[in-house]
Amino acid sequence: MKYLLALFWIVAASALSGQSLQTKPPEERARIMTDSMRIYFQLSPAQTEKVAELNLRYARIMEKEVMQSGKNAFGKYTTGMKINNHKETELKKILTGAQFALYEKQKKKAMGRIWQAIF
Repeated sequence: MKYLLALFWIVAASALSGQSLQTKPPEERARIMTDSMRIYFQLSPAQTEKVAELNLRYARIMEKEVMQSGKNAFGKYTTGMKINNHKETELKKILTGAQFALYEKQKKKAMGRIWQAIF
């Protein structure tokens, strides 16, 4: 459960794909996330390529800085949120306005599930 706090994007991708991503290696998490995003957000081939690169880069960062960091749950949460904020800034440049709005809607749903799991 502590990884759920730190890894919103894993929860969101899991929700989109129906698969748990927490225990998978970064390359597989990035691939599953990209496939889910391609379908859910109807990405163009050019967007899919950029999103795949972004997901892989940030999956590797999350693996190192959060999942294998040895930090407590709060440390993982704060680090993960900072990393995710940087990722979202880049993602916003790739997606259209409508796609990013859909992303934000999905994020809100995923955060609701996280809070339900905690409380």
